[in-house]
Amino acid sequence: MTEGLDPSEWRRMIGSVGQEPVLFSSSIRENICYGAPNPEAITDEQVKEAAIQSNCYEFIQTFPDKFDTPVGEQGASMLSGGQKQRIAIARALITVRTALNNLLKNNRQTVLIIAHRLSTVKHANQIVVLDKGTIAERELLMN
Repeated sequence: MTEGLDPSEWRRMIGSVGQEPVLFSSSIRENICYGAPNPEAITDEQVKEAAIQSNCYEFIQTFPDKFDTPVGEQGASMLSGGQKQRIAIARALITVRTALNNLLKNNRQTVLIIAHRLSTVKHANQIVVLDKGTIAERELLMN
């Protein structure tokens, strides 16, 4: 699957979100666009789409300033850990969008999610349970 692919190009196709993501002292929009190769070229529609895909659009719309709401050090306490993660997932989606678009054209997309909660992966096509580094269970789902 990765044969003939330049390692630097492959790295651009990978986004990760940690258990406790970092939000910067700026707006939600700027946090979502942070790290993108050309952040000023990202449209409002692209930001909205990333927010929808990461399930943060609805709660962002409840804030008076919506995507312009300040977060990070000043506004961090107003967000739950899950909300911070969803914003960080939107950021990961934006930063790898170009590479993902190329893969999607060929219908070659794999998303790997590592989670402790079943609710995080309930919409996955396949769930693999690891125990001490080996596969303990594997389940193909009809999602």
